[in-house]
Amino acid sequence: MKTVFFLPGHGGDPDSDRGFDGAGREEHEGINNWLTSKLMQEYLESKYIVTVYNSRPKVDDYPTIAEACAMHKDVDLVYSFHSNASLDKTVRGTEMWIATGNAVTSQMAVELATETAKLFGHRNRGVKDGKDYKVIKHAKANGAKMAIMAESGFHSNPTDADILVGKRVQIAELQAEIIAKHLKLEVKPVEKRELDTAEKWAVDNGIMRNEKWNEPATRSQMAWWLFDLVKKWKKGELK
Repeated sequence: MKTVFFLPGHGGDPDSDRGFDGAGREEHEGINNWLTSKLMQEYLESKYIVTVYNSRPKVDDYPTIAEACAMHKDVDLVYSFHSNASLDKTVRGTEMWIATGNAVTSQMAVELATETAKLFGHRNRGVKDGKDYKVIKHAKANGAKMAIMAESGFHSNPTDADILVGKRVQIAELQAEIIAKHLKLEVKPVEKRELDTAEKWAVDNGIMRNEKWNEPATRSQMAWWLFDLVKKWKKGELK
């Protein structure tokens, strides 16, 4: 069985947990990295036959990078979700950092950068050589076959910061699907059946996607669906 090890970036350390841009925003990079990584973990576990680990089971867990990478050795992929920052708040974009030389890693990183940038509607800053980054060095030292550090958007930019929070589920599912594709994960068997009345209503109102209605839902996904439902109800958008 394939193994994926998520290392959500930052968290717990106020010096490295830089705040998001935007009026009234309470998110921080470390919190958002944890929330997105947990969604990715739950999505993969619910849909695919795979073993998934996380270096931060709780949001306030904060192992060092060396400690985190030593938790689970010889995994197929170490994936560290981050968002970027710049003193120039107009800068936007997504980039992937890898240890070069592995064709599968490169292909996965290229698709992650391309599709994530499309979702954000910003610049694809490409795939870069990250062999000197601690996450990648320690991951490889502990036998990881592949390692990627994802810088998804710039939380120092108000537009990217809004997308990181408002489209957290879409970002998580998009990146999880690309990981599953390149790791060739086997889909769990799901019994096909017709939409019932409640499910059809949820699909018609854009709360649940039609192509995913027969997949098991995680608690995090349910919470975001409820959040979206309340927003649509307040705006009078429900049918």
